[in-house]
Amino acid sequence: MAQMAQGRNKKVKVVQIIARMNVGGPAVIVADLMRSIDASKVEQVLITGYCDSDEADYLETVATDIKATRIAGLGRSVSVVSDVRAFFALVAMIKEIAPDVIHTHTAKAGVLGRLAAILAGRKAKRVHTFHGHVFHSYFGKFKSSVFKYIERSLAKNSTGIVAISDIQKQELSGIHRICSPDKISVINLGFDLEKFHENREEKRKLTRKEFAISDDEVAVAIIGRLSSVKNHSMFLDVVENVSRQTSKKVRFFIVGDGTERMTIEQRIS
Repeated sequence: MAQMAQGRNKKVKVVQIIARMNVGGPAVIVADLMRSIDASKVEQVLITGYCDSDEADYLETVATDIKATRIAGLGRSVSVVSDVRAFFALVAMIKEIAPDVIHTHTAKAGVLGRLAAILAGRKAKRVHTFHGHVFHSYFGKFKSSVFKYIERSLAKNSTGIVAISDIQKQELSGIHRICSPDKISVINLGFDLEKFHENREEKRKLTRKEFAISDDEVAVAIIGRLSSVKNHSMFLDVVENVSRQTSKKVRFFIVGDGTERMTIEQRIS
């Protein structure tokens, strides 16, 4: 009886693997997910890499309550030597932790994490969340095709795939044919947007005053990381078209920072 009770009280072990916890949507979602899981029933381990020098680390700046195990080479940068080392470090950690569930996030961690789970020989449930994907806008046609082939193979060895919207599910199953739609579960992003609706008129007046936006001026903003996949060039096309087609006063704001900042500034100038 004592052994049976001990078995019932055994915690489920879950490993969360993400390439890096830079300030952005995936990091927020992973941190909130870990906070929301009952610690009395589930033991969680977060494995992540290091942020690049031009990125803010979400674990150091915001989610200081979330503890993580860091693996060098698991971050954004791609290097054969570093990636191989990160891969075998993941294999060793999975063997040591012996998790019941391995949940991978983002492209690089999804590939290395699921391959490591297979090599470790751990019969854990393998789940991968597509916070986005690299099947267009990141690489050329050949590289994109290679990534699709890899993801299709990994999907076959995954217990389940999570998409963050119905549109993304349709892209993954219908357009890119990563796996059948019945293997994909849609879990919409759980951001709390209520704070953006509080005192809206007051905040609007303060913002317009801060940036000296007159009453007869229309303000338009794009908010996001300055990277090619965010397509700021399309926003600047809109700026040009609007400027040609209206006599109204319009002020455009670009909010964010990233690797494309210089390119964007050069075009604006």
